[in-house]
Amino acid sequence: MKNIFAISGSTRKDSTNWIILKTIKELFKDKLNVEIYDELDKLPHFNPNLVNDEYPKTVRNLISKIDIAEGVIICTPEYVFSLPAILKNALEWTVSETVFSYKPTALIVAASLGEKIFETLDLIVKTLLQEAIPKYY
Repeated sequence: MKNIFAISGSTRKDSTNWIILKTIKELFKDKLNVEIYDELDKLPHFNPNLVNDEYPKTVRNLISKIDIAEGVIICTPEYVFSLPAILKNALEWTVSETVFSYKPTALIVAASLGEKIFETLDLIVKTLLQEAIPKYY
């Protein structure tokens, strides 16, 4: 069984994003162990002055969960044609790490159109994946 780490860009527990991730977890429970991250709102603001051993515990926990996962799902709403600041903050904490390198990562945009956010999120994730060629479904 593959371990998948799922991140919702919305902190509302009843949001469409949470429902989508819970549905994926339920539908694929025989094939995937999906952990839905629920501490996005507990992460401090990104601080580039800190180095890994100075990261707050919540940040180290996020990075560790991404690192050990065999794949990542990011499901997010669109806010003002972009991704929520709280999700961008979480992704910024991983920039100097290599936890996303060559890791299968799926992007789900829960918005009526979502074209702008997908472009933005795609660019960010490609940067995090570095030289990997991501597959999006």
